[in-house]
Amino acid sequence: MGAHPADQSRRRWWRRHRPTPPDAGSGQELTAPDPAELYPSLEVIEGELDRSELSYQQRAQSLDGKAGLVLGAAGVIVALAAAHESVLRTVGQGFAVLAGIAAGWAFLPRTGGTINPAELQEHYLDQSELRTRLTLLATRVDLYSADEESLKRKFRRLLVSVGLLLLAAVAVFAGSILDVS
Repeated sequence: MGAHPADQSRRRWWRRHRPTPPDAGSGQELTAPDPAELYPSLEVIEGELDRSELSYQQRAQSLDGKAGLVLGAAGVIVALAAAHESVLRTVGQGFAVLAGIAAGWAFLPRTGGTINPAELQEHYLDQSELRTRLTLLATRVDLYSADEESLKRKFRRLLVSVGLLLLAAVAVFAGSILDVS
């Protein structure tokens, strides 16, 4: 079985960007390269990625909070519509139940991808700081891309639940108006 595409991508990137050792006969010592000299913007990129990951967590929590509100509102509509039976209120209850299911679906997944510290220790404890940092950076970028796609799916699910909740509210409201007249 082949390696994961993200692992292949990191290996190709590392082969192109790894520091080259001095020639054997040159008399130069093999010293660890200074990451700041080889990649002057490495710290800037790592800092920006830290901010992006924090932003992802905040946006995911925000969407989860909104999904919770939709779920609660769907429950309220189901309870209110049950007080008086009518066809439109029953339809509204059905839409509210579907909105609640869609809101529950919007909670998935609850967390983004993470780096396994045990694997990090196992594979990179004896590696240079630069190689470890570059590998971590490439991994974090891959995880961030996957997290962003997950967040887009979560947002679409939330929109579906809000749309269904709106239909439920309209149906229950219309059922209330038609019952009065």
